[in-house]
Amino acid sequence: MSNTVKLALYTDFSDEARVALNTLIFNTWGFDFDLDILCISEDHNLFESKSKMEDLEKELHFHLEEGHNIKTEIFLKGEEDKLIKHINTEAYLLLMLGISDSKVNWETDSIYNKIYYQAKTDIALVPLRHQIKIENRGIVALEFENLEKLHTLKKSEEFFKFYFAKLKLVIISDNLLSADDNKMIKAFTEKVLPGLDIDVSNFKKTASEDGILLTVLEFPIDYFIYFADDYLENLVQEKLRAARLPGIHKFTLLKMDVSLKKLNALKHNKKEISILKLRTLQEQYSSTNNN
Repeated sequence: MSNTVKLALYTDFSDEARVALNTLIFNTWGFDFDLDILCISEDHNLFESKSKMEDLEKELHFHLEEGHNIKTEIFLKGEEDKLIKHINTEAYLLLMLGISDSKVNWETDSIYNKIYYQAKTDIALVPLRHQIKIENRGIVALEFENLEKLHTLKKSEEFFKFYFAKLKLVIISDNLLSADDNKMIKAFTEKVLPGLDIDVSNFKKTASEDGILLTVLEFPIDYFIYFADDYLENLVQEKLRAARLPGIHKFTLLKMDVSLKKLNALKHNKKEISILKLRTLQEQYSSTNNN
């Protein structure tokens, strides 16, 4: 069984989907991965959808290095459940979606709503005005009692080291943390994610929900990273449904899927979890010659 990670991009061929595609191309340069491009097509548009998917596949083969297995998969309108089952069966490391700030995206029967709430994988929601650059600033936010979930970031540790200038860790807690708590958090992050520049902040849950988000997002960022089954997830989802999330046009939302099985495997460095890794020069040379 291959340990190469699998990424997925869902496209509706919109401008938002194009930004997500460009972000994927730029941010995966030099990494080892396979890629699936997914879409849903009306039956009467199937021929056009197939043509567009073939063009995307050709474009990706042109822009990416050799050695990536790129596939396309088209689902018909009405096969949304089949698409979700496919996503969960394939166990992608990450699924990327290009989104707008329209409430239409989050209506109960929309495909974006179904994917966001039903797909069991990390999901990146890329807005139209996401800026592509090599030195990004990110915020990682979670509850103090969920600190162990930071192990989830180990799946993409090399990506964060390669593309991020700084990560700000925001801890939400019932009471402000003590000096000992802060020392423990610093030691924990250095052990789990060594080599990353991480600045730690702490906010109380008693602040209003809008206040927490506005405080957390008070300075320009490129990625806002949060976790499934965490206090911040509910706050973000409410803003998404209302199309009122601060800065939604500027930064990418990255929801990390966390299961106990995945978390334990990452905590103990078990090989059953695929890790996103940079290719070595030898691997790049071998891939080029084999193709």
